[in-house]
Amino acid sequence: MPPRLERAGKIDSANRARAKLEMMENAYHALKQRQSPYKTLLGSLLGAVLALIGFVMIAAADTGMVFLYLLPPTLIGLGARIVGQCFEWPLLLIPGASAAFVYLTVFGYVLPFQSADLIVVPLGIALAVFLARKPLSDLEKNALWQARLGKFD
Repeated sequence: MPPRLERAGKIDSANRARAKLEMMENAYHALKQRQSPYKTLLGSLLGAVLALIGFVMIAAADTGMVFLYLLPPTLIGLGARIVGQCFEWPLLLIPGASAAFVYLTVFGYVLPFQSADLIVVPLGIALAVFLARKPLSDLEKNALWQARLGKFD
């Protein structure tokens, strides 16, 4: 058996680090490619239409108000997550704006406006933004971190 060279481990380590960085770069580019503002808007609008229909049906049935207020942002956020695949904050503002529009429509036309409703609106917008964000794997989180550090393109 030939003697092991001192630098053999360093070469393997460098190759491994380069392969890991390349995997993260591929994951970052895949994330950026899947994310779309148009698809996020489409998913938010589909969720908003479903939310308005559900809101009218639930309001007519006179069920619990908490469920009634949390249904629209939940549907908007999940619609944006499924269709839009968004993870960046500027794109997450689209579902938040859609939720605000739904609340404006509901309080303007469907339900009589009360001052207590103003407590629910920011919570609903935050819920829509939270549910719209695509959950990321550890590799994708590390890839985003490396991209922020300027390691890619």
